[in-house]
Amino acid sequence: AFVQPACGIVAVPKVFTDYEALGNAVGEGKLDVALLPPFAFVRAEGKGKIEPLFKVIRNGQPTYRALLFGNARTPVKSLVDFAKARPMKVAWVDSSSATGYLLPKARLLGKGINPAQAFSDQNFLNSHDAVCNAVATEQADLGATFTDDPVTAKSTAITGCKAALGAGVSKLTIVAASEAIPNDALVVRPGFDAALKAKLSEAAKKADKKVLNDAFLAEGITASAATDYAPVRAAIDSFKR
Repeated sequence: AFVQPACGIVAVPKVFTDYEALGNAVGEGKLDVALLPPFAFVRAEGKGKIEPLFKVIRNGQPTYRALLFGNARTPVKSLVDFAKARPMKVAWVDSSSATGYLLPKARLLGKGINPAQAFSDQNFLNSHDAVCNAVATEQADLGATFTDDPVTAKSTAITGCKAALGAGVSKLTIVAASEAIPNDALVVRPGFDAALKAKLSEAAKKADKKVLNDAFLAEGITASAATDYAPVRAAIDSFKR
């Protein structure tokens, strides 16, 4: 609904089982255009020279951060405290969640903290709401979620817990945050026609909020570059060490 009128040619949609398969299809040139989250984009880079045309803006921001957070009784207040803390219970979202597992775990690994030693229990609860509730009710010492705020360290900025806890987020504490991670980007396959790339970008710039919301669940777009993904590449590298 967005690509076809933007480019003036027939666009055939394809559904993929997961982001990995979607990214691979773009990288291998089997798909022309896709909306990719950052981890899928970085993994797809190895398949071919894909190009991000723009990233979307959500909640007023072109980026987000992953968080490790705790409650008032959590024995750590920063990553430095892990060295002297007892093994704790942590609640993750799921093993493929960027903010609910991959980025927070990479932050720990990057600081030389081994999750297998730092945590007595690692539970995957399948949703951000469940993770937030587990920490708030002290069933877990730490949890992982996200914030749309690129600067503040105040607990009220824990975006991923606002739906579940409302004003209760003020009782949580932020233990660590990732670097700013780019939002989803509209990407094109290697060798995609330059004129069509220009049409896609121009159409997105001129689109109203309804069109952007329908196409990308977004309220705006901004420029994107491969360099935006340095923190994601670093996170992936931390798992390889």
